Amino acid sequence: MKNNELLKKYAGISTRIRRIFAYHYDQIQREVQTEISTLTPELQGQFMDLIIEYMEESINWPDPDNQETFEKQLLG
Repeated sequence: MKNNELLKKYAGISTRIRRIFAYHYDQIQREVQTEISTLTPELQGQFMDLIIEYMEESINWPDPDNQETFEKQLLG
């Protein structure tokens, strides 16, 4: 069964998996924010930009607010 057929056939599972990915993305951001909380707001912003860029580009993690792109990545 092809990826898109699998995701369509099991739409409920697919939706929950998308939420899991978004949750982990948010969890990573929260933990990084905790680690950098003692820095100036400007440095915190720079660190967060760096981490988000790394997550989105280096490990191909989708923007959690852009579910359309995320679905396209899952479907290959």
